[in-house]
Amino acid sequence: MSLIVENVGDIRADNLSIDVNVAGGWMNVKPIVFPRRGPTPPRMEGWDPMRHIHFDQLQLSKPAVGRHEFTDEVSSRCESFSAQCEDFRVGQEWVFSGVVWLDPAYDRDTVVSVKVTAANLRGEVANHFPIPKLVQRAIPSDLIDLKTGLPKVPPHIQPAIDEAIRTKNFKLVEFDDGKHHGGAVQD
Repeated sequence: MSLIVENVGDIRADNLSIDVNVAGGWMNVKPIVFPRRGPTPPRMEGWDPMRHIHFDQLQLSKPAVGRHEFTDEVSSRCESFSAQCEDFRVGQEWVFSGVVWLDPAYDRDTVVSVKVTAANLRGEVANHFPIPKLVQRAIPSDLIDLKTGLPKVPPHIQPAIDEAIRTKNFKLVEFDDGKHHGGAVQD
């Protein structure tokens, strides 16, 4: 999924704010690779104080952002995030590329909503993008070779996996650690 917001008017937008929300799912910057055999079972570990520090959530000094650049707050598997720009010029655009996970328990279509506001412009611009759930019924043997455990139907993220393997850049995908469930992080 790619979201693009462009200033197509005749006036720059001061203190622009872009708010993105998902109903019935969550977003992630990278495709997520889940283990074929499912998550590993929990195991007892000794107490380690370093294990309880979430280094990715610490507020470390961030590089200064220019007036025409965006700051954003996209966390892993989030249901909402925002992006801000102090001076969004005419013709400038902001792009978010990522993946959307559709919650199978949500009984309606998943909807991505985008709301854009600026301090010097009246009102807001909002748009909603429904993503229909196209369900195809299958039994496990239709999808996986039960003898080898290999998929019969390639996953939608196969091109991203192939690119990560080809370039040996495994930061192109996120590997599921079994601690994320339904958009929430478990400790």
